[in-house]
Amino acid sequence: MLASCPADCSGTVTAMLPRGRRGSAALKVRALGRAKFKVAAGKTRRVTVRFSRRAQHLIEHAGGVTLKVRTVSAGKAAERTLTVRLKGGAS
Repeated sequence: MLASCPADCSGTVTAMLPRGRRGSAALKVRALGRAKFKVAAGKTRRVTVRFSRRAQHLIEHAGGVTLKVRTVSAGKAAERTLTVRLKGGAS
């Protein structure tokens, strides 16, 4: 994932499986991977989240992963959620 900020910022990226549609409270959302980052003002930086083999298998089976990005810049916090899908034929 690429991160960029107009002012100096830092944050975390947390990768989770997309929520199921069964409506069951028993479905737990687990963090599969996490990465911290710092970006200088006006710069772009690649943020890499590493996954265990078990997490990779779960992501492949689910067809994608949800990324929750939290950043702090100039004392202000922001949060964004992105869903990343695997391309067809990816393994």
